Amino acid sequence: MARHHSVATVIDKNKIASLEAFIPMLEIEVIDHKTGNLVEILRICRNGNHDITYQGNLYASTDFDLSYKTEVDQPGEVSLSFFDRTGVIARYMQMYRGGVGFGVTLFFVNTGNMDQPPEFKERYSVSKASARSTDYTVSFTLGMENPLSMRIPRRTQSKDRCQWR
Repeated sequence: MARHHSVATVIDKNKIASLEAFIPMLEIEVIDHKTGNLVEILRICRNGNHDITYQGNLYASTDFDLSYKTEVDQPGEVSLSFFDRTGVIARYMQMYRGGVGFGVTLFFVNTGNMDQPPEFKERYSVSKASARSTDYTVSFTLGMENPLSMRIPRRTQSKDRCQWR
């Protein structure tokens, strides 16, 4: 996705006071590690106590913190921690390998025009995860996939093993 903003967004972003806000939103893709299938998409946003409907999907409001870290010659890494008041994400983490391998899409939406696509969108995968039941806190370390470590082609042939059996 392009990393540029529309002219109207840039003007609104540079105003001293505005009625519109840029809201961070997350889509957490719960993936079954045994089959590789998508089980469910959890949608959350940081918007006080008000849930948001964006492109026909309901995003539940919760508090979460993001911190971004970059190093030279390394893909970026994001630390994400949030309050899991219902325990839904912790239950999915228990069922599906602790949450490692979940896909997370982070994007920002301008509330001035909810019909337009997100202003910024980035996809990460969970590389480390932890959950504390005492204070209902879930922490993810999100890493971008290194394109040099990707297997091409995804399926390989071996004389000792047939992947279609």
